[in-house]
Amino acid sequence: MKLPFNTSRREKKVLAIGAAIAFLIIAYRLAVWYGDVNSQLKELTDAKLMMLEKQMNNLSGMEDLKAGVERLREGSLKHENALLKGDKPPVAAAELQSILKDMASSLQIEVRSERAFASFESGYYLGIPVEIGFLAETGKLKDFLYRLRRSEYAFNITELKVRVTNPNKPVANDVSIVVTGYIRKPADESQADEGRKAAEAGTGQ
Repeated sequence: MKLPFNTSRREKKVLAIGAAIAFLIIAYRLAVWYGDVNSQLKELTDAKLMMLEKQMNNLSGMEDLKAGVERLREGSLKHENALLKGDKPPVAAAELQSILKDMASSLQIEVRSERAFASFESGYYLGIPVEIGFLAETGKLKDFLYRLRRSEYAFNITELKVRVTNPNKPVANDVSIVVTGYIRKPADESQADEGRKAAEAGTGQ
């Protein structure tokens, strides 16, 4: 490259060194600028990725929460359906007696006696115990007990007495069975229980 003015060799050398230094400075600043920009872009990208991941986790958690609520709702509905429909112990006892007699009748078992016992508290529910008596062959008794176990209702067998009518020919059995169903405790009784528990807790403090 020819300069538009006369310079000595020494001046040319100085100019060349100066140009090189200027180039290096510019290159350095460009590299620093590029590094800063690249670092900022990386930080911004990482931040957006973290935010996106958090949002996805929140969405996933929301779906899990919805699924959990749905399972609880289904479980609660199933539990409610397992209760007797009567809202008072005498009504529920009559319903339970009818269910047991229908179940026995479907197996051609004749119920010979029946009676209801006093209801009892069981947490937020009332237990409704009913006793029925009948004669049944061993096979039919087994089927009856199996149907009780597989019933859609929440039944508990709280007592079972079996006596062979003829020891020499043990075909028929004299059966007495107490079956307990459940109803939701009436609202006024539940509120009274909660008030009593709160009072006991306050006294304990």
